[in-house]
Amino acid sequence: MAALNDTEVLLSICEGIWTIEGEDSDLVNKFNDSILLGILARRDDVANFRRHFRIGKTVYNLLLAEFADALFRKDGGRDAVSPAKQLLVFPWHISNLESVRETANLFGISLTNSANKFIKWPDHDRRHEIVVSFQAVSGFPDVAGVIDGTRIRLVNLVAGERDYINRKVFPSVQLQIVVDDRMLITDAFVGWPGSTHDARVLRNSPLYEKAENNQILRREFLIGDSAYPLKIWLQTNLRDNGYLTAQQRRYNRVGVRQTVEMAIGHLKGRFRRLTALHCTDVEKICHLVIAACVLHNLCILTDDAILIFINMEEAEDDNQYHNSFRNAVMGEQQRNQLLNLF
Repeated sequence: MAALNDTEVLLSICEGIWTIEGEDSDLVNKFNDSILLGILARRDDVANFRRHFRIGKTVYNLLLAEFADALFRKDGGRDAVSPAKQLLVFPWHISNLESVRETANLFGISLTNSANKFIKWPDHDRRHEIVVSFQAVSGFPDVAGVIDGTRIRLVNLVAGERDYINRKVFPSVQLQIVVDDRMLITDAFVGWPGSTHDARVLRNSPLYEKAENNQILRREFLIGDSAYPLKIWLQTNLRDNGYLTAQQRRYNRVGVRQTVEMAIGHLKGRFRRLTALHCTDVEKICHLVIAACVLHNLCILTDDAILIFINMEEAEDDNQYHNSFRNAVMGEQQRNQLLNLF
């Protein structure tokens, strides 16, 4: 259950996935030689590259330029695998449901010199830009991000634990993300069993403690759905009991919340492995998911054909629990004030 260092995870991307469970390494090398490098060689065929790897060559070249020196493989005296080749393996695996063998092992996580480079909380100036952007499109003031949880489907139970089975009766782990106005993930927390209530995941995340202690937000706040408790730093929609006023319904329809749904739709729509993970090691699952979040952000930052990969069916909430924690009085007062804007 971890908010992982994204640059540590990025090294997993850069080193590639060379130990495929149950697969001989020579076969993996042959697979990569015959398919991955063949695609890369067609440098002018941008559409074909993106179709196979679900990222554009701009994202690939950015990663290669940034981390080529860190790419290595210790392989019992065999020839080292080139960085260009290593870097192709992870996008191929995370983006396709087909596989050489279904489970990938991430390894060699040791990079520490550029922590939080790709998944990072916005500073004061950036939060101001986010606030202005959200208010321009929705009329909602002081919104610094949108939070939501989504289930990452597992093919098998983790250690036979039934807690991983969610309300839709399939095993999963919880991923909690916060996104900004561009769908950029600014915080990610993954690993709790799929049956866990969104509010409980939040309460156990580093984000919660930081927000409660006024370390990451000042007068700004996050927007979430009714699964979360009201806080001075977290505003939620009203539970629809069939008796909402017109004003309350307008408040609930504010388009800000769609931003995180689209981000989830992009994350799962682009990196399809997240719709069916065969791995049963929680630590490796966490690394895999956070690594996909890093790739998501790189795609956003480079404007890499975002809309064509958004699958809103994957963004549907599969845990419709309502908040079971007590709302903060100041949070309720703030929501009452916000209602007056609608």
